[in-house]
Amino acid sequence: MPSSSRASMSSPPQEELRTRQIECQNNACEYGVDKHEIDQWTWP
Repeated sequence: MPSSSRASMSSPPQEELRTRQIECQNNACEYGVDKHEIDQWTWP
């Protein structure tokens, strides 16, 4: 199954997490570092 078909079958939480993953990857590529919220994250 093509990835575009799988993406359309994803649940909303999965889509949100994938979108955030892409945003973080783009930020790291553009600025060379993770977003502050990611970089400073610790286990609760």
